[in-house]
Amino acid sequence: MKDIVCLAIESSCDETSMSIIKNGTEEIATVVLPPIAAKFSVPSTSLNAQRKVLLAFFKTKGSENGFFEEA
Repeated sequence: MKDIVCLAIESSCDETSMSIIKNGTEEIATVVLPPIAAKFSVPSTSLNAQRKVLLAFFKTKGSENGFFEEA
């Protein structure tokens, strides 16, 4: 049977987090980002900064754990 992998994302005004869970119980990786809006005067700049970090986390941890097939 194939593993089921879930990507969980939580975002609030306080922080943003992302977890990769396998088969509903095994936590593969988690990252929690503190609020970074105060560092940027434009909300979209803050959003883009968080998006870049989360995408890099997903790509790195997904590759490390063999979740991506070679094209």
